[in-house]
Amino acid sequence: MKKLTGLALVLILAVAVLVAGCGTTVVAVVNGENITQKEFADRLAMVKSNFEAQGINFEGEQGKEFLVLVENHTLEQMIDEVILLQEAKNLGLEPDNKEITDEIKGFKESFGSEGEYRKFLAANGLSETKVKDLVRQQMIVEALINHINQDVGDIGETDVRAYYDENKEHFTRPEERRVRHILISSGDGSDRSDVEAKVEAMRIVERLRAGEDFAALVAEKSDDPGSKASGGEYTFGRGQGFAKEFEDAAFTLTEGKITSEPVRTSFGYHIIKLEEVIPARVQPFEEVRAEIIASLVERKKGQHFEAYLTTQRENAEIKNNLVKNESEAAEN
Repeated sequence: MKKLTGLALVLILAVAVLVAGCGTTVVAVVNGENITQKEFADRLAMVKSNFEAQGINFEGEQGKEFLVLVENHTLEQMIDEVILLQEAKNLGLEPDNKEITDEIKGFKESFGSEGEYRKFLAANGLSETKVKDLVRQQMIVEALINHINQDVGDIGETDVRAYYDENKEHFTRPEERRVRHILISSGDGSDRSDVEAKVEAMRIVERLRAGEDFAALVAEKSDDPGSKASGGEYTFGRGQGFAKEFEDAAFTLTEGKITSEPVRTSFGYHIIKLEEVIPARVQPFEEVRAEIIASLVERKKGQHFEAYLTTQRENAEIKNNLVKNESEAAEN
């Protein structure tokens, strides 16, 4: 059975309502198994909260119309989950206790500390027992997906080459700069004032002008833990998340040159050396072949799974009371 170490929070919560407990009003029945109003309300509250965090407002006419769509989609997802869990049970796809224990251990470790894990439990109204149930169910669904897709065939070389030829724009690498830098931090999290950091950075510029080795000064002086071990090196293109001042300075330099003055960003002062200009290029087929194959295999598996789920839905006995109730409300 495939291991799911570090199970994502969204996956844990996605099946939480399936074990949420009591609630007598039934919103749907799937092959004789009920989905209660409480289970549905718990899931819907989570989904709405996620949308609201993205700025979606459910007030007003449009908001109410969107809420109806969200309600229907949420219940349809829950129905799919019940179908999958039922099928997995029929196939005997049950993880053993050690697999569940190992998965829970990995999930807990993803929080960094026992305290953060406990905060997560409290914030989501979960107990250790409930987490175990959720992990077990998620592992069952994952095992079912793997079982369904185990016979998905390989991707032919002709298909791989055709995808490359038709999508070369996706394999075009923009012009990049390979640089080294030394950061002298200032402000929040630093013991130096802005003036002290700039003075220290200017001293380093002078040492470099005198012929000292850049990588050696990175090891001695740089406050950037992300690049210190690699001699201060970064390779990047425009718009890849670097501070604008840093990016502009790097793209202004010529190869082998160092910034004449330290470059100020919110992190402090940087001394930047341009090691190499890497021209824009289309990655050759062999360089991206494995990536394309992996992508096409995942797409094929996704299509195969969707077809399987559609068949299971068609063969299932499903009673959706939410749709019925909405129709009755519309008539009234």
